[in-house]
Formats: sequence, structure tokens, C-alpha cells
Amino acid sequence: MFSEGICIQEKRLHKLRKGTARLAFGAEEKFGTGCQHSSCWYKLYLSCRIQKEIMINFHEPFSIKDLTDVYKEHPAKALLRFNDKCTEGLLDEVIIVEDPKNDWLAEELLKMERNNIIHPFFRWMFRTDDRRIAEKRVADKINLLTKNLRKNGILLS
Repeated sequence: MFSEGICIQEKRLHKLRKGTARLAFGAEEKFGTGCQHSSCWYKLYLSCRIQKEIMINFHEPFSIKDLTDVYKEHPAKALLRFNDKCTEGLLDEVIIVEDPKNDWLAEELLKMERNNIIHPFFRWMFRTDDRRIAEKRVADKINLLTKNLRKNGILLS
């Protein structure tokens, strides 16, 4: 389920919709679960091929108990605060290329960065965050470069 209400994968974070927050508050209200909630990010590579790659990462969990009082008084405000907390976590974790015109550049640079990562031979699962961190660093550099060039009136694409 994408909390943004979309079903396509792209390197951008859209505004989160209220459905996920409603599910969380509804479960808390009905069952009193006291669950911890976490922003979860995943990236599926080569989804049209048999051998797929998937990266999954979770941000630090937070308790919905902190927002239940607000929810009882102003449900809409609590839903927005829940989404804000999730968005904060996602911004820390997600590989974001802000300008869609830079997707081609990002994909080429990410391919090069992936070649720099050395994996042990015959391993099919890795429990490190190295690749996500490396790819996030590349995307952040592209975003910074784009902002700086735009300030000077130069377009990257």
C-alpha cells in the first residue's frame, strides 16, 4: 500500500493521504493495540524480470499513543500529524530525485554507483544499508546540483 495513494514507482515522495493514518487510529481505537508505527520504504528493481531485487528499510518507530488525545479532540489534526511523522521518516530514508527531468541522469549515475559496491560471492541476501545510503547520496547530490544550477539560470536537462 502506498500512503501517497498512487500505484507507480518513481523517485519522488508525494503528499501522504489520510488512509494509512485512519487505519492506524482505527486499530488503536478498536483494539487498543499500542502499536509502534514506522515509515517503511522499499524499492523494487527490475520488476518485469524473473530475478528481482528489493530493498526494504524501516525508520525509527513511533507510538500512536502520543497522538490519541489530539485524535479525540480534532481527528483531522491528528491524521495530519501522523502523516507528518511518517513523512519525516520517509524523507530520511527514501531515494528522491526531485525533478522528473533528472530521472535519466539519476538512473545512469545510480548504475555506476551500484558497480562500486562489492558484494560477497554467492550471497543472495544482504542485511546492510550500504546500497540505499550510497544511492541516497547520489540522488541528494543531483538535487543539490539542480538547485544550484537553477539559481544561476542554468538548466540541467
